[in-house]
Amino acid sequence: MEVHHHKVEKKHFKEYFLEFVMIFLAVTLGFFAEKIRENIANHKREKEYISSYVEDLAGDLITNNVVKPRMMALVANYDSLLDLLKTPASNVNHLYSLVANSNHMWSFVRNDRTILQIKNQGGYSVIRNKQLVNLIILYDETIDTS
Repeated sequence: MEVHHHKVEKKHFKEYFLEFVMIFLAVTLGFFAEKIRENIANHKREKEYISSYVEDLAGDLITNNVVKPRMMALVANYDSLLDLLKTPASNVNHLYSLVANSNHMWSFVRNDRTILQIKNQGGYSVIRNKQLVNLIILYDETIDTS
């Protein structure tokens, strides 16, 4: 068996340098393209988070508008019940009706799907408006402590 050797011509410095420049440019442009793609994706996620959060707040507002009058009526009912209990000659039928109407407990339950998603996925870093981030965090803390 014969072995054939291929003649390899020696490259000059210019050829090595040209190959280096081409590879360097390709890698650098790849990094730039990846960064641009990442920024576009982050802006898209930011818009999705904000629109979803606005929907959640609109739902919370509707829930609040339903629950608040019921809670105010319940507080008024408790006040009437306390006033009636303070009088010695209380109307028993009125007392029973107030007690029966006082057993409904209404509470505000917020929609926290977006805020949980933002927290779990590190979405605060995607939102560019830091004042908005602070307001979202403040709202979340306020609702959680209520």
